[in-house]
Amino acid sequence: FWVIFLVFLLLILVYLLVVPIELEFNTYTNNYILKIKGLVQVELKTHPKYLFYFLWKTPLVHGAIYPLKHDKVGRKSKALGKKKSRSFKMPKLALIRSLIKEIKVNALWIEIDTGSYVKNAQLYSITPLLRSCGIPINVNFLGQTNLILSIYSRPIYFLKGFINYKRLNYGITF
Repeated sequence: FWVIFLVFLLLILVYLLVVPIELEFNTYTNNYILKIKGLVQVELKTHPKYLFYFLWKTPLVHGAIYPLKHDKVGRKSKALGKKKSRSFKMPKLALIRSLIKEIKVNALWIEIDTGSYVKNAQLYSITPLLRSCGIPINVNFLGQTNLILSIYSRPIYFLKGFINYKRLNYGITF
């Protein structure tokens, strides 16, 4: 029994390390989606009364979370006393950079309108230079500013980036 349990637990751990994580921003259609393949999909949707809500789906259940919805239930007040101070350390820039390197960009499209014809014309003149550098950008005069961004990674890539940061930080070379 224990061998089967440990093998099953190991398979779940390996799956959680290699499962793809995708994040999509699309301001054309107002789709903002976080997908963890096979486990969960979370969408950010707009709501006229509560401003926004999260729609989540798993293979077995789904639901919605309204973070700005005010509950009518009275909340208990915390006892007055000495508050614990929590210190928060910002991660080092090198760690953030090593983790960002592990993110792959699937799709990127930027469409800009500044609202000023003069600024749009100035931006329009440098868009060929930006496109030659690999930045897909377009300047329009229609009053639309849009972004399409789709990024992809796996938790094991972040673990690799963290290990590489620690290895370089402590001077360990292989």
